[in-house]
Amino acid sequence: MRPAILLAVVVALSAGCIEERPRPSATTCATWFDDVAPLFRQQCGTCHGAARAEGGYVIDTYLEAIADGRAVPGDPRSLLLVVLDPDSADARHREASAVFEATRSWVVDCDLASRRSLNHEPGIILPGSDAFHGVLLRERGYDFESCAECHGRRFTGGAAESSCRSCHEQSPTNCETCHRPEAFDASHRRHARYECAECHDTPASWDSPGHLDGSPAEVVLGGIARLDGHQPTWTGATCADTYCHGDAAPVWASPVDDACGTCHELPPPDHARDDCDACHQRVVRDRVVVTDALHVDGVVSIGAKDGCDGCHDERSGLHPAHLEPRLGLAAPAACGDCHVVPVEVGDAGHIDSPPPAEVFPRASLDNSLAAARGASPTYASGRCADVYCHGDATLRWERRRTAQVYCGSCHEIPPSSPPHVVEAPLSGCVECHASSVDGAGNIRFEGEESEHLDGDVDL
Repeated sequence: MRPAILLAVVVALSAGCIEERPRPSATTCATWFDDVAPLFRQQCGTCHGAARAEGGYVIDTYLEAIADGRAVPGDPRSLLLVVLDPDSADARHREASAVFEATRSWVVDCDLASRRSLNHEPGIILPGSDAFHGVLLRERGYDFESCAECHGRRFTGGAAESSCRSCHEQSPTNCETCHRPEAFDASHRRHARYECAECHDTPASWDSPGHLDGSPAEVVLGGIARLDGHQPTWTGATCADTYCHGDAAPVWASPVDDACGTCHELPPPDHARDDCDACHQRVVRDRVVVTDALHVDGVVSIGAKDGCDGCHDERSGLHPAHLEPRLGLAAPAACGDCHVVPVEVGDAGHIDSPPPAEVFPRASLDNSLAAARGASPTYASGRCADVYCHGDATLRWERRRTAQVYCGSCHEIPPSSPPHVVEAPLSGCVECHASSVDGAGNIRFEGEESEHLDGDVDL
């Protein structure tokens, strides 16, 4: 063969090799919904349905099937193809190799087309594609009216018989369509339990003026951030002077050390104890927050229930005998009869003082029942002495099982002091003390109130 003829043949053959091979048209392409999904359900669904999800792989939906880069548009080396190719599949996946050719055409030739359409490119629901519907919508100025023409006014299918709500359950115009929790950065995820309006000027609807103008979301710190007189500021990088962070000024883009003690001292300066769960057991266990919803919510959660007994165990010692006196000799005692009771949690001598609670402090005795009628009550070594309520008795606090106070244990029956008659029966007490006892000698009560052992002798 002459050299010139040989060269012409080589050029012709080379041209044939480098020509782009014909690709299927939009109407003939293998697509997920029309071709691949039915095959996958039949051949692969037993192992890779949501109920079993072997290897963490699920083929129930388009996005699940291509997740984690298992299928890349136009790439014959995609993991999905390698696994299904009869030449490379293991014994288990070789049984499903009948789906390989359709899957290869879908991935390589048709760029992971979703369904046959004359209106949309194959990548209309493929994240990252230039034809992705989010990109298309943004280019059209978020003209949802044009979408509604085919997909219905409520985007439930319409003439296209393709519902946008199969992915956007709350509607494409719902906030989470763009502000998806899984797409948030680490700092947003740390704040996810708060409403967006705690930190941002939140629009009333998706089409509010200024919402879709492309500018970053405006930070307007309010609500919880402003509690306790804080004046929060946002510099574009840090939050400062917020109730949520205490004295800290964290950098938004940097990882935050949120260990207990980073927002307030451990313990706070006005606390004598550093075992948080002694009083905040609904929120903290062993210095670890266990209930985010109750932590940094603007309310201090005390104990397993609200009120003083959230921290103070009223079941210890003889507290029940004083709060629910079963012998019926007196009305329930008030906490202030033996202890100083603060008006506010932060009052001096309360949480800034280590336990145990002070008994009969001098500051509380002026109006204390325990000090009535000249008594000088003391508490030492677990014993109460010279207490008006107990008469001459000295009683042990931890002695629970025996009734230490009973009718006659505080004064004789009848008392030996004049003008009492030594041999008078209990039924005679009513003649002088009708407001305290009845005709049978029983202590009178009005509900839980009684004038017996109240500090006054009623005649």
